[in-house]
Amino acid sequence: MHRTFVPVVAAGSRCMATSGQRLGLATRISRSVPSAVVLPVQRLPVHATAQPPLWRAGARTMAADAGYEASIEQRLIEALSAQQCKVVDQSGGCGQSFAISVESEAFKGKSRLQRQRMVQEVIREEIAKWHAVTIQTTVPADA
Repeated sequence: MHRTFVPVVAAGSRCMATSGQRLGLATRISRSVPSAVVLPVQRLPVHATAQPPLWRAGARTMAADAGYEASIEQRLIEALSAQQCKVVDQSGGCGQSFAISVESEAFKGKSRLQRQRMVQEVIREEIAKWHAVTIQTTVPADA
């Protein structure tokens, strides 16, 4: 008798994993069944099953506060003596992706990598909570 592996998912069950995680989960919970038996597998649309992972709750709560970006800007301005600093939430308000632009004299004579690391060092704890960050650093132009 030929046996195949079929993912077993209860109809109407909700899965809070991403599609890649669902595939891994289905593989782990698969069971061997005769090839003549076909189990119905209901695939719900992503928007119907999507739930935010629990580990993202911390950044989301802080990002909901309008002053979150301002607090990060202030930390960077103080630590790097920045003339200009802008932090923008690019994730649509969920607080998982930020674009940071910093202009400071402290970057003079530093490589691009050294500048990035200077910024990262100041906000290391915050970056650990985010999914993505884009950092642009510049040196002020002499007038």
